[in-house]
Amino acid sequence: MLRLTPFVLCTLVSFAAGSASAQDKPTLGVWMSPGGPWGIWDKAVGDPFPVQRIVTDLADLGVSDILFFEQSGRGGPFLHPTSVAHAVTERRMKDRDFLEELLVQTDTRGIKVWLTWTPPGGKYPGTEFAGLNHPEMLKLYAAQIEEVAARYGQHRTLAGVMWHEVDCTEAPDQHEDDLPEFVAYCQKTFGEHYSGRALPPVDASDKWWRRYFLYRCAVVNRFVAHAAEVCRKHGLQTHFCSYAPEAFAGDSWRWGYDIVALEQICDRQWFSGYGRESGKPYQTIQGAWIDFGPSYRGQILARNFSYAFHGRPLCYFAYRSPVYIEENRTTTPRSKVLPKSTATFIPAIQGSRPRKSSCSSAKRTCSAGWA
Repeated sequence: MLRLTPFVLCTLVSFAAGSASAQDKPTLGVWMSPGGPWGIWDKAVGDPFPVQRIVTDLADLGVSDILFFEQSGRGGPFLHPTSVAHAVTERRMKDRDFLEELLVQTDTRGIKVWLTWTPPGGKYPGTEFAGLNHPEMLKLYAAQIEEVAARYGQHRTLAGVMWHEVDCTEAPDQHEDDLPEFVAYCQKTFGEHYSGRALPPVDASDKWWRRYFLYRCAVVNRFVAHAAEVCRKHGLQTHFCSYAPEAFAGDSWRWGYDIVALEQICDRQWFSGYGRESGKPYQTIQGAWIDFGPSYRGQILARNFSYAFHGRPLCYFAYRSPVYIEENRTTTPRSKVLPKSTATFIPAIQGSRPRKSSCSSAKRTCSAGWA
């Protein structure tokens, strides 16, 4: 039986807030991974991916959509047996097919599944090619969509592909080898020839640098649009994880994110709706899902929940093993090293417990409150 932890109770509240109208089925999306960290399920229940239990619990919570990390890490292995060139099957699955198992369960519950894929931050592992505009990168992910559609298209809950942290692929790409492409882009888009011997340096007063910024956006848009076209052939949709560039310090212009253009390309877009109110302007984007952030470190739960009452589709990260409190309390101490990504979820691993379970206790954040 699913225990109603404070997190679960708060999630139920947020689910009720996410309904756009009485006629619409409320949308509540969750990010899901078999890991968090890998191996914790096997240690806790003797099953590396207890998918039936997880999907049953998600259904009980009212979840409508799963953003499934079907590619492990940036350019990592896939959670289905793949024969696509350069792509690799996740060895930790052994002889299982986690995607098939998940879809079998979600079909019985009517929960949609979005395949969350994360392109690499440099060269695709095991190859010499890199960059979202490289023909081989476009070919690889197009072939993945074709493969998934052919093998799993019979599952009615297979919704489409979610592109995750594409900024981490575009930002480090210096495009030194793309000067001819940039010249052609400027000529076609602006009707002017760029005669520089290198790509323009950062200078907001220089029109060529501004056009270089727009070129980066065009690279991302073309990559997503190319994949979206393949998806549409098979009745699949496109989702995109959009971070608000203005909310980040540093060179976020390198991300290549044109959210308005992506609105025209994608069926859905994910936005953060917490922290400095950075996500609020994007609630009006067509197809927007707003993550209200209860699972991130340093959150104030009451504030997070107030962000959920906007009538737009909701999402939260991360429905992985940290949501299952007892499994973590009994399993994590067996590990010699606690991954940093997990540590914030488990203040009780040394046997200590919060003095109060109330979310309103002084300066208590999300992690300490419900873990």
